Formats: sequence, structure tokens, C-alpha cells
Amino acid sequence: MADTLVILGYFAGWSIYTRNYLVSDIPADKITHINYAFANIGADGQIAIGDSWADIEKAFPGDSWDKPLRGNFNQLKLLKQKWPHLKTSISIGGWVCVLL
Repeated sequence: MADTLVILGYFAGWSIYTRNYLVSDIPADKITHINYAFANIGADGQIAIGDSWADIEKAFPGDSWDKPLRGNFNQLKLLKQKWPHLKTSISIGGWVCVLL
């Protein structure tokens, strides 16, 4: 197995709010991987959307109201179409929950 250089970018889904940093701002030509934050763990123990509006609902230029997927997830999909080498993953959780 050959050594492969990994250049990982971290994208926080909430960065579209006050920071106004969008998926389209990611320099995908300079990185190999994106780690997206966050998904959550639901009460049923299943993985759940972290921020529904940012992740799958927000309309970006070119989106239409009847598209089944919008938001950051669709923007990541479009970015991967433009840069096929790009790998994506998602962080699950993001804080520690202590049950007493």
C-alpha cells in the first residue's frame, strides 16, 4: 500500500450563519478530505441530522423549492462532482453528554 497524503479540511455546518463561510468557499483543489460537523445521535440511538435547515433545507443559488436535497449536503454533493478526488465524512456528536 502506497503512502497517500491526506489534507483534511474541517467544515462546521453552522459556519453559514454569522461567519458566512459556505461549502463553495472550500478550496477543494487544495485538500483531499472534508470532515463535516455534525450529525447527532437521536434518542433512539440512530444517527440524526444535526441542523436540518443548514444541512438539508437552506436554498442556495441554483436550488429550486422542489429539490429533495438542498443545504450544505447538496453543496457538498456538487463540490464532489466538480472535484471527484474529494472524500467526505461526518463527525457524529460534538459534545460530551453525562447521564446521572
